[in-house]
Amino acid sequence: MKDSKGIIIGSAVVGGLSLLYIYRRYFAGKWEVVAEVDKLFIHPIKSCRGIAMDSFTAEPRGIYVTGTELGDRSFMMTHEDGRFATIRHYPKMVLITPTIISDDELRLTAPDMDPIVIKIPKHGSARPVNYTVWGYPCPGIDCGDEVANWLQKYTKGKNTRLVYHNQQLPTRKTTKFMDFGHLGLYDKGPLESMFQDYSAFNVLSQASIDVANTKLDDEHKVNVRFFRPNVLLKGCSAFAEDNWKRVRIGTAEFVFAKHTTRCRVTTVNPDTGVMDMDRSTLISLSSFRLCKPEEKPIYGNSPKISVDYIVVRPGKISVGDKVYVYNPRT
Repeated sequence: MKDSKGIIIGSAVVGGLSLLYIYRRYFAGKWEVVAEVDKLFIHPIKSCRGIAMDSFTAEPRGIYVTGTELGDRSFMMTHEDGRFATIRHYPKMVLITPTIISDDELRLTAPDMDPIVIKIPKHGSARPVNYTVWGYPCPGIDCGDEVANWLQKYTKGKNTRLVYHNQQLPTRKTTKFMDFGHLGLYDKGPLESMFQDYSAFNVLSQASIDVANTKLDDEHKVNVRFFRPNVLLKGCSAFAEDNWKRVRIGTAEFVFAKHTTRCRVTTVNPDTGVMDMDRSTLISLSSFRLCKPEEKPIYGNSPKISVDYIVVRPGKISVGDKVYVYNPRT
């Protein structure tokens, strides 16, 4: 009797494993290599110069320098009324270069300015104040008068200040696109981020930049710094990233959120801080990168290039990592 029961159980296990194998072999999707990580960037201060990285850690609220609390867009310049300061107001912001000294200190440099070192208010004893990014409040800790005076002198902004979003503060919850899941956007809940425009992770391929440059004259050619992604890819076709719904890079995994629309930021040369008043880049992109008619409530009349993703499994990403896309069987 015991032998018969063992045989039955064993047969059931074998049968179950066989069914699982058949399902995975013939019905389940699979991960396929589609590209490789060429470069990685963290932009500690929103709209200021990015830092090239060999690796970083992707977490739901943002991208972090591994082993630190310093994240992508965790600092932000603000106006007196709490709105974030943009390159449109201060084009020379793109020349402000942050350098990580330690987990506690950040050095800022800019042309014709003495460097300044700021103490990062990681545990902010000061009362956090709500600032706004595209109308959504996000708390931050003011970094003090010394760096505020430095920024005001450089940008000629009357009341510009620097604020920091540390890990003790709640994230900014964005619900702006929640009603557009039927168009393929992320609609599983509010997005949580720091001072990023939308999501905490942005991807662009070099091939997409190369195609954009075929539409521009030599004076207005662009590079990756015009678009400010976190990850630059190589080895895929132009705009292939538009169609990836589920992505794995290193030990992190992501799902598609939305395409990234472009504004006057792309008309400011990141090496000179000079704005192209003719808006050549925007006009060029608009000639072939506008959205479908049904997507206008989302993207309006702005051209789109690069893609926002949502981190669904935290992990580490390094230059040279293969990029995998999950292809479900249909």
